[in-house]
Amino acid sequence: MDVPGYFTWKGPLDMTITIVVSMLIFVSTMFVIFIRPKGINEAWPASIGAILMLLTGIVPLSDIWSIIYKVSGSSMTTISTIVMAVILESFGFFHWAAAKIERLARGSGVRLYWLIQLLCFLMTLLFNNDGSIF
Repeated sequence: MDVPGYFTWKGPLDMTITIVVSMLIFVSTMFVIFIRPKGINEAWPASIGAILMLLTGIVPLSDIWSIIYKVSGSSMTTISTIVMAVILESFGFFHWAAAKIERLARGSGVRLYWLIQLLCFLMTLLFNNDGSIF
């Protein structure tokens, strides 16, 4: 289906142009995200890159709902994990855990290492739901 202003895939040359434009948008977006001129937030170049992908027709508008459906579970899991960490930090859980681990280590660096590993394991086990990422 030919849509005015959008790329149409008619042959190998058109596909090559599409790949080149896609890579140009991607590399430019990542460059601006890493460089962060004037301290701009990473969301701005990412959003502009996404809009450029839509405007050039590389990502059709009809695919947006499919993309949202596919990433919504993992996005919600990530946001929930961040919220949980902020809540735990707000009432001093991590300071309490650090003090407790320090006491349990009794001056041993090896014991401290394994207790930190145990804390990380338990935090991941209890508060991170990787099962929603598919």
